[in-house]
Amino acid sequence: MPSLPPGGDWNTDDAVPYLFKAWKDESLHERVRSQAHDSILRVLSVDRDRDDNATLKLFDPLIADAKTSERRQFLVSAFKRLSNRPYVIRLLGRIKQTAEDQRNAVEPKFQAAEEALFKAEDKFKANPGDAAAKADYEAKEKIYNELSSQKTGEDKVIAAVDKALEKVRKTPVPTKKAASAEDRDDDDSSVIKTI
Repeated sequence: MPSLPPGGDWNTDDAVPYLFKAWKDESLHERVRSQAHDSILRVLSVDRDRDDNATLKLFDPLIADAKTSERRQFLVSAFKRLSNRPYVIRLLGRIKQTAEDQRNAVEPKFQAAEEALFKAEDKFKANPGDAAAKADYEAKEKIYNELSSQKTGEDKVIAAVDKALEKVRKTPVPTKKAASAEDRDDDDSSVIKTI
C-alpha cells in the first residue's frame, strides 16, 4: 500500500495521486484496489471550490493515464457530480478530446479490418471446406470485433461527456455557508477515512 499523503488524510485532493497509484497497483489485493477506486470517486465528487490551475495539474495525469474507455468513463462519472465550475468543464472537455483522438486513431484501422473481413468472408463462403480460408476469416473477424469494441467504447465516453456537460452546466455552484461542527462531522463520515 502506498504511504499516506502529507497530513495522513485520504479525503483530500492531495490523496488522489496516492489513491490512483494504489488503484493501478496490480500487486495489491483486488479489494484494496477497489477501495482506492471508490475513494478516488468520493474525493473527486466532493464539490469543492478548487483553484482551477492547481486542479487541472492534479487531474491531468489521471486523464492522461486513463488509457481505456472504461477508465475515461470512470472519470466522467466522478466529474458529472460536480457543479458548473470552469475546471470541471475544462476537464470534461479534455476527456472528450482524448476519447475523440482515440476514436479517430481506431477509425482507419476499423475500416481496413472491415474490408479485410468482407474479403475473407467472401473467400470462405466460396470455398467452405478450405481450412485456411476459415482460419483467415476467423482471425480477421476477431480483429474486427476488437476494433469495433474500442470504437464503441470511445463513442460511449463521448456521449457520457456530453450528458455530463449538460448536467454540470445546469448545476449551480453551491453557495458558501458557515457549517456547524455537526455538519462537518457528517461531511467527513461520507468519505472513506482509510483504505
